[in-house]
Amino acid sequence: MDSHPFSYRKPARIGAGLLSFAVVAAVAWPTTSFSAGQATFDGTWSVSVETKKGLCAAGHTYSVQIVDGVVNNIGSGDTLISGRVSDSGSITVTVVQGYKKAAGSGRLIDNAGSGRWSGHACSGSWRAARS
Repeated sequence: MDSHPFSYRKPARIGAGLLSFAVVAAVAWPTTSFSAGQATFDGTWSVSVETKKGLCAAGHTYSVQIVDGVVNNIGSGDTLISGRVSDSGSITVTVVQGYKKAAGSGRLIDNAGSGRWSGHACSGSWRAARS
C-alpha cells in the first residue's frame, strides 16, 4: 500500500471526489488580496498532511518552497503543489496527483502553520514548519 495521502485504501467514486474538489475550490478561493512581496514567509517548509475522513492513505510529508508569496513543491515527484501566501499569513494551496486534486487553506505564523485540506472524497489537516 502506498503511503501517499491520495492513494486509496479502497476504491472510491470519482464523481464524488471531483464534486468535493469543485466545492472546496470555490469556497477556498482566496478573498484576501495577494501581492508579490511576501518575503516574510519565504523559505523551505516541511508540510505534514493527515487524513481524517475518507478512503485516502493516513498521511504524507511534503517539502515546499515559498518565494515572494508563491508556493511550489520541491522535487520532481508526481505531485504538483501550488498556492499563495498573503502578507498576513493566509495560505491557499492546490495539490494535484494524476487525476486526483485537493485544496487546502490555513495560516502561517512566524515559522509554523496549520490548516485543513479536502478533495477527492477525503479531508484532513496539515501542519507546517519552516526548515
